[in-house]
Amino acid sequence: MLRLSSSSSSPLPPPPTVSLTNCKRSNVSKHFTKLKKFMHPINAFIVGYFNESVIHGIKYVVKSGLTIIERFIWFSLVTISMYFSIKIGLQSVDKYYTKSTVLGLERNYYYWNTTMPSVTICPLARLNKRLFHDYIR
Repeated sequence: MLRLSSSSSSPLPPPPTVSLTNCKRSNVSKHFTKLKKFMHPINAFIVGYFNESVIHGIKYVVKSGLTIIERFIWFSLVTISMYFSIKIGLQSVDKYYTKSTVLGLERNYYYWNTTMPSVTICPLARLNKRLFHDYIR
């Protein structure tokens, strides 16, 4: 049986310390540079697409002069508007498939009484006031 006594004269040696900071930093920096090289063309494509997009407000998500808060607000507004646009579109498609629409046309168009719109002619020359007053009387 092994006994550990608290009265031993020699203390236990401290555990060995291993300096992993240099090793970890070099691995992290290698992975970071690889990731940066991989993401650069993707980021450039997304920024170019958003800048040239015709969807209103999407270019402000990547605009360089805006703060993070303004970009987040634009991103949330664009996301919310896209969500509701898709939702309304899907509701319209569902209504089209489930609710029938009946159009009834009148076939006796020969008897329709269609009045023509009135025509007003405004001459470029002003009216003669004396003739106008005589006409009114």
